[in-house]
Amino acid sequence: MVRKPLPLSLATIALVAFMALASTGCALRERRGSTSAAQVVASVKPPKAQGPATELLANWHKQVQVGMDPVSQSPIAALTGRLYLFDATGGHPIGAEGQLTVELYEHPTDSQGKPKLLETWKFDPDSLKQCGKMDNLGYGFSLALPWSTYRPEIQKIHMVVVFEPKQGMPLRTMSHVISLDHDQPQNVAKLTGKKFGPHVVQTSAND
Repeated sequence: MVRKPLPLSLATIALVAFMALASTGCALRERRGSTSAAQVVASVKPPKAQGPATELLANWHKQVQVGMDPVSQSPIAALTGRLYLFDATGGHPIGAEGQLTVELYEHPTDSQGKPKLLETWKFDPDSLKQCGKMDNLGYGFSLALPWSTYRPEIQKIHMVVVFEPKQGMPLRTMSHVISLDHDQPQNVAKLTGKKFGPHVVQTSAND
């Protein structure tokens, strides 16, 4: 299934995850001064590129997150990650415009020895630009992907990312095999009494 991601924000995911942690007696403590430092980092503009993007780096979290489905108003599993682009200088991450495609594959392989494609997300240039912000490494894109085909028994996955810039050649990267951590969905399921599994999610476009 190919879909445009729903507006499932990282802030919403963090809020639902916090509810699950709080229900088990865990608490998050705010470090003094961290908010102001984050605001300073976020306000910095991305470095000006010396040419088209030539390298793509994607980091994925192994923890399955939980967000709120804006259509059904119920919890939905999600994958989160951070994407960086570099020009030929290989210096700081840069900002670049283009279309992004993310594919999710399940391991082990299918009967023919190939990983099974579970889901595909597409970001048009405007949607991707809205995900861009600074962090301690530099300018990048924070991705929160609502996982409508989620099943708690899925243990291993890998991600494929393709960036098609407005200028330059397409870039592609594939992650290593990721062993998933399902603690957050399990905790939220206990808190809400709702079982996590495949969800029917309304999208703005289907191919």
